[in-house]
Amino acid sequence: MEKSSSEPAGFPIESAEEEGGCFERLDGAFKPYHLLPRSRSTISFSLTFQESLLAAGAGISLVDAVVAASKVKKQPPVGFALVRPPGHHAVPTGPMGFCVFGNVAIAARYAQRAHGLRRVFIIDFDVHHGNGTNDAFYDDPDIYYLSTHQDGSYPGTGNINQIGSGDGEGLTLNLPLPGGSGDKAMRSVFDEVIVPSAQRFKPDIIFISAG
Repeated sequence: MEKSSSEPAGFPIESAEEEGGCFERLDGAFKPYHLLPRSRSTISFSLTFQESLLAAGAGISLVDAVVAASKVKKQPPVGFALVRPPGHHAVPTGPMGFCVFGNVAIAARYAQRAHGLRRVFIIDFDVHHGNGTNDAFYDDPDIYYLSTHQDGSYPGTGNINQIGSGDGEGLTLNLPLPGGSGDKAMRSVFDEVIVPSAQRFKPDIIFISAG
């Protein structure tokens, strides 16, 4: 079992130099901006905080809507929230990787506290590992976090031996895939790993996160 860590120190790609070049190209169109405190890769504009609150709030509203629909529909309802900024890199100490708040983590905890949906299953299929969501629930016995991501991509976390700790041991599953893995590989992972994991866990609600 490996301790979870969001520190990307020494990670060779998406470096500050590469980010700086990108920022320079956008400089004329998006002034003024600044890097958020404690983040090497998250820029902020005048509306960033408000828009980040709206993004996190969208997840909360979606939980409310899905729960309300579940009371009148025979089939389990589904919902979709298209939001920016993303959230799965945000950590308790601050923003990271263009993420300000942990949107899906906030929605998951809200589902538990506001609606009594104790067992939560989170599937994160972004190309990058969702280190923030991973860390938020690493020792939580009621939230199962499963991530598929490209092996070796930013932020360099999400090793297969990071499986949770304490009461949450075995409830974090990281599946780093080789670059270029396509639909066939993802379908196999879905059928052979994700679905059986969810069936064993028996969640009250499922979240699918794309970053």
